[in-house]
Amino acid sequence: MMTTALIPQQQLPAGALAGVLVDGVAVYRTRSSWTVDRAHAAAVLTQIFAELPVQDGEPVRSGYLGAAGYSGLFTDRQSQALGARMRSLVGAARRATAL
Repeated sequence: MMTTALIPQQQLPAGALAGVLVDGVAVYRTRSSWTVDRAHAAAVLTQIFAELPVQDGEPVRSGYLGAAGYSGLFTDRQSQALGARMRSLVGAARRATAL
């Protein structure tokens, strides 16, 4: 289970309606979407790269992973792992705020 804590209103970045720390990762609600703090998302991606290195013969593509602000080479496994992690963080934040 993920630990969550609401971020006080005075500590929210401009444009954020709500914020939640999910396992130490800041997740913000804006008018139109949920956003994971870029610095935290980049750290999650670094961890994913360490845990899921490229395997021999595995296709690698060049592209942009917007959630982490990363532009470069990655595999489908790495991209899918990042997406799953972002979805779990946002899901926990939504449950914590009931928005």
